[in-house]
Amino acid sequence: MHDNYPVHTANIVRRWIEDQPQLEVLPWPSYSPDLNPIENVWANIVNVWEPEEERTRQQLLNHMMREWEVLRRKPQIIHNHVTSLSDRLRDVIANNGLWTKY
Repeated sequence: MHDNYPVHTANIVRRWIEDQPQLEVLPWPSYSPDLNPIENVWANIVNVWEPEEERTRQQLLNHMMREWEVLRRKPQIIHNHVTSLSDRLRDVIANNGLWTKY
């Protein structure tokens, strides 16, 4: 399952999926709310990224590792993302499957 985000529907990805007979792509609305808490964790990492300063592959890797360690020292952040799932689901249902504040 993927959310039809352009990266997921690029020709190379689409062809790869078509070449995998064991995979079945499930219908999923474009730009659907993401209920996976890891997306919020990645957002924490990306939101403090400085693209003008960290441009090379190694700089990006260093950034990701540094920010991951920050999150490891603050487990309450990840805990809050996970425990908010019931509120997320409630909001998605109330919004008929559209975006929520999460």
